[in-house]
Amino acid sequence: MTSVTSASPKAACLKRVRPGSRVAALLAAACFWAVAFGHAQLLTSEPAADTVLDVAPAQVTLHFSEAVQTRFSVFKVYRLDTPDSEDAQSPAPVVGEPMGGTERLRINALAGVLTEGALKARGDDDERADTGLLDPSDLTTDVTLGLRPDLAAGYYVVMWRALAADTHSTPGFFVFRLVAPTP
Repeated sequence: MTSVTSASPKAACLKRVRPGSRVAALLAAACFWAVAFGHAQLLTSEPAADTVLDVAPAQVTLHFSEAVQTRFSVFKVYRLDTPDSEDAQSPAPVVGEPMGGTERLRINALAGVLTEGALKARGDDDERADTGLLDPSDLTTDVTLGLRPDLAAGYYVVMWRALAADTHSTPGFFVFRLVAPTP
């Protein structure tokens, strides 16, 4: 006589898997998930991304989701040169507020192109708006770059290629705008 079971194929498959191997599979999946999404991501910054300022900051601070190895990472700030005609078409900036949608898209597109080349550049001290790392700690979640005291009005691109403690490298950038103070 043949017995008929009402168990689904999925339940039958799970019965064949040893309980210990289910735990191992879950641990492996958790480790994969942590590695896949474990890159050092920028959480916040001072100044904030896309902010309009009327006073030049003395420094830029980046706060990452995990420690980065500053010795093997690259952090830079460049002034973004834009055609004067494009700047004239930009809406009047509001200090303390983020840049507007169209302006932000246009500027970030230009900044992306600049970042690609600038992160690879060596001997570019004359082009940089930063003075380098203020705290050369080898492993940190907070990276601070000093800025030159003579920053002119314009757009500034803060860029990085950060090597996380888990050896994953993550590039990124953001822009802030410095405007002349209103009298």
